[in-house]
Amino acid sequence: MTAHRMIQVHPDGRVLDAPLPGKETLDGLYTAIGCRAFDVVRLEDAIDMWVDDEGLINGSDFNLSATIIANRLGHPGTVLFGSAVIAGGNEEGDTIGLTESQAAAVLRTLAPQADDGIADTIRRALVGAYPFRA
Repeated sequence: MTAHRMIQVHPDGRVLDAPLPGKETLDGLYTAIGCRAFDVVRLEDAIDMWVDDEGLINGSDFNLSATIIANRLGHPGTVLFGSAVIAGGNEEGDTIGLTESQAAAVLRTLAPQADDGIADTIRRALVGAYPFRA
């Protein structure tokens, strides 16, 4: 496997702009995410976010950074748990490296921004998923 540019986003706040570990994409995704099964969240501009398919039910930590990225790049109301890997995707459905503009778009979503309503959208999604009283 050629080293493709991908961004790993972990619940502890680490954001790594690095290729996947290992020689094969599939093994690298399992290793980077640390899961038994993963799923893809298709974002804007042919960007794919690979996430732990069981993150919500297996005790994985809430991933604020991945949640912000998903909400700002086309999936409002999405709440993500566990580690995520962000890569490019082509029309054939293959996982490919991020282009410079895709990587910049992802990293820009994590920069402080004026209130764009994302915090309220995420709060409503969390309250909907986990009803509780503050």
